[in-house]
This record gives sequence, C-alpha cells and structure tokens, in this order.
Amino acid sequence: MAAPKQRNSRKENEQIKDGKIPEGWSQKKRSHKDTDANWVQKNGKNYFGYKNHIEVDVKNKIIRKYKVTPSSVHDSNVFEEILDKNNTSKDVFADSAL
Repeated sequence: MAAPKQRNSRKENEQIKDGKIPEGWSQKKRSHKDTDANWVQKNGKNYFGYKNHIEVDVKNKIIRKYKVTPSSVHDSNVFEEILDKNNTSKDVFADSAL
C-alpha cells in the first residue's frame, strides 16, 4: 500500500541535515518522517533508507558483528570497524569499496 507523499521544503531539508527537527512539525508529522535515513544514488538509481553491514563467521554460520548506517555512508567507512581478526575464516569478501 502506497503512503501519501510528503515533500519537505528546502529549509526543512537543511534543518534535517543539521540534525534538527524542523520548526512547526507536529508530533504526528514527526512520527511519519524518518529524519535519520537519506538518499544515495547507485548505478543511476536513487535509493532512500539504510544499509546493513555484516561480518559473518563462515565456520559457525552466525553473524558476529553488524552495523546499520544511512544509505549514503560508504561501505569503506565501516569496513574495519566490523572486521574481526578472530573470525574462524581469514577470507574477506567485499565489493569495490576497498
């Protein structure tokens, strides 16, 4: 089911980027807006939301570490943070962010 589109003004977008809640937003409007997620363009397509970064133990098949970031955060910015040198596998699989 599609949700009604709500557009922010340029001023509201600037306030959101500065980490502030725009003036005049009611509690109801705030509950309908995700001010932490953001836009990113990949291969000519725009995406809004978040990215999941995971580190998996291959032998035990469990997720050892994870981090959720806004979609605009580049993978290379969290790579070393979630990499665990004590993992049972020494293989590292990543995309071209490295």
